[in-house]
Amino acid sequence: MLYPIIIAGGQGTRLWPISRKGEPKQIKPFLNGKTLLKKTYERLSVNIPGENIFLSTTSLLSDVIQKEIQNLPKGNIIIEPEPRGTAAALGLSLFRILKKDKDAIFVYINSDNFIQDEKEYHKILSIGEKIILQHPDRILLVGVKPDFPEIGYGYIKVGDMAGETDEHKFYSVEKFIEKPNIETANKFLESGNYLWNPTLIIARADVFLNFYKKHLPKMYDKLTEIVESPEKIEQIFPTIEATSVDCGILEKENNMFVLPADFGWMDIGHWKAIWDMYALGIDDNVEIGKHVHLDSRGNLIYSNRLVATIGLENMLVIDSHDALLVCPKNRAQDVKKIVEKLKQENKEDYL
Repeated sequence: MLYPIIIAGGQGTRLWPISRKGEPKQIKPFLNGKTLLKKTYERLSVNIPGENIFLSTTSLLSDVIQKEIQNLPKGNIIIEPEPRGTAAALGLSLFRILKKDKDAIFVYINSDNFIQDEKEYHKILSIGEKIILQHPDRILLVGVKPDFPEIGYGYIKVGDMAGETDEHKFYSVEKFIEKPNIETANKFLESGNYLWNPTLIIARADVFLNFYKKHLPKMYDKLTEIVESPEKIEQIFPTIEATSVDCGILEKENNMFVLPADFGWMDIGHWKAIWDMYALGIDDNVEIGKHVHLDSRGNLIYSNRLVATIGLENMLVIDSHDALLVCPKNRAQDVKKIVEKLKQENKEDYL
C-alpha cells in the first residue's frame, strides 16, 4: 500500500512578498483560483484513499491547512512545533505511518509542484511502488530531464541500468548533488548524465528510517524519544538539527535507484517558475492582475492595482498590499536573500 506524505511546512521565501510567514505559497491560489496544496491533495486522492494520505506541517500553519484540506483525517496531519527542515518532518511522519502499517511504502511529495500529465504521474507512482516491492532495501528517486542549469534543485547522476518494470527502465544512482553552483549545473546539463530531482522519493518507511540511524543518528534518537513520549515534543523537537532530506540522507546514501519520468513537472518555488507555467512564448507578458504596457515583453506582472510599463523586458513586478518586488527574471532565486535581509534589519512586519 502506498502512503503519500505531503510536506507543507515551508515558508516559500522565494515567492515573497505574496508568500508570507503565516500564509506561505502552498496556500496561495496560484493555479487558476486553487492553492498549490489543494491541487496536490486532489491529484493524489484520485487514485489513493484519503485515509492513506498524510500531511506534515508546522503549528503556525496547521489551522489554515486543516481548513484548506478538510477531508483529511486529523490523525493524518503531523504537526511540528517549529520548522526544523524536511528531514525531521519526514522522519516524524514515517513513525506515524508505521503505526498504521508496518509494511508501508511511502512517497515523499512537496506541496508546491505543478504536474501537467496527471495520468502519467500516477503511472510513475504505481511503477515506483512495484520497484520497491521488488527491491525493498532501496530508495527510489524519480528523475526528470533538466532543460536549463537550475541551481535551486537537486541533481541525480544516473548510473547503470538496474532493471525494467512495466516497460520503464530504472537505473542505479551514482551520486546525488543538492543545489550545485551555476558552473557545476552547466556541466551537469552538458553531460546529459544527470536528472533533476523533483523530490519524489519512494521507499519502505521502516527501511528509510534505518537510513536515519545510519546518517542522522542523533535525529533518529530524538524522533524515537518523541514517539515514545509524545508529551515531550515541545521540548525535544526544537533541539533537532535542522537539515533537509536531500542533504541529510540522499547526498550521503548510495543504495538508491532512479526512475526517469516525463509528466510535465514544475517546481513552483520562485517567481520565474510562475512565468514559465503560464507563458506561451519567450516574449509573453504573464499578467496576474491589471497591466497596460508599451513595448514591454517577457515580464511577470502580479498586482491588484494597475501596473503600467514602458520598454520593460524580462522582469518580475510583484505587488502585495504592503510591499513591491522588482527583479530581473534570471535572479528569481535571490528573492530569498531579500527575506534574509528583512530579518537582519528586524523588519518583521514584512515577513
